[in-house]
Amino acid sequence: MAEEQTIYRSLFGKEMILELYDETVRELGVDFEDVVIDTRFGQTHAIVTGPNEAPPVIALHGGNEYTPNTLRNVISFCNQFRVFAVDIIGHPGKSAETRLSMNDYSYGEWLLDVLDGLNLDSARVFCGSYSASIALRLAAISPRRIDKLALVSPSGLANGSLVAILRKLFIPWMIYRVFPNRTRLQKSISPIISDPDENLLRFLEASLKYLRIRVPTPRLVTVEELSSFEAPTMVFCQSEDILYPPKKVIPRANEVFRNLTSIECLEGVHSPTREQFDHISRKVFEFFKSH
Repeated sequence: MAEEQTIYRSLFGKEMILELYDETVRELGVDFEDVVIDTRFGQTHAIVTGPNEAPPVIALHGGNEYTPNTLRNVISFCNQFRVFAVDIIGHPGKSAETRLSMNDYSYGEWLLDVLDGLNLDSARVFCGSYSASIALRLAAISPRRIDKLALVSPSGLANGSLVAILRKLFIPWMIYRVFPNRTRLQKSISPIISDPDENLLRFLEASLKYLRIRVPTPRLVTVEELSSFEAPTMVFCQSEDILYPPKKVIPRANEVFRNLTSIECLEGVHSPTREQFDHISRKVFEFFKSH
């Protein structure tokens, strides 16, 4: 099911977010190309970098976020992998603004179309938070298209308390929107992000002002849905994650994944710190390299 509606509150806000997108990518200082893939749900944009003949990696950003932040986390992959950092349809970036349901297989079908459009029989997949559910939808409908799967603070396995999320996250966001300043912004995101850099703060400022933020709770994947998914899988959790608490995620990961190679719980809130992301990237790089 698809919803046709702009995700931005104004054209000015859209242009501001896309300017930040381009600025952040330029600052990464990597050679890349832009590609556009036609899918049944609309055009999808991806940033592509790395050697042409290298093994492919699909990198997906989190919900209501954008590709440049994720690309920074996989820069170290670019010498030995062909990285496709994909703008998720219906989220900030350069893909179509069509929002898909997280309660059916639409996003899995979208990602399947992306792989087909890139002429990839299969790929390693690196994603986190909201996009983990997208990878799990693909794993359910076409399990052999994923060679290896690395998930960070993943959705789709277990959910946190809605009351706690409303109290700690959404109410501070609403207060910030009415009385915006940098102090309130940092307070409003502190339950999920502990060390934002300036570029991320600028993106979050623009998002909370100009983006029609929607945070649906993805339907949880079942054991039956992943019964044919045998790809090696690595999971990282955060000890204080209010969105996807590790005390629920870890047992569910052990339950649903047939080939769970490792699961690691790091200290902190939902989004790993820069130091933690460096650690995660090193671990995932070695995982993707191994046979």
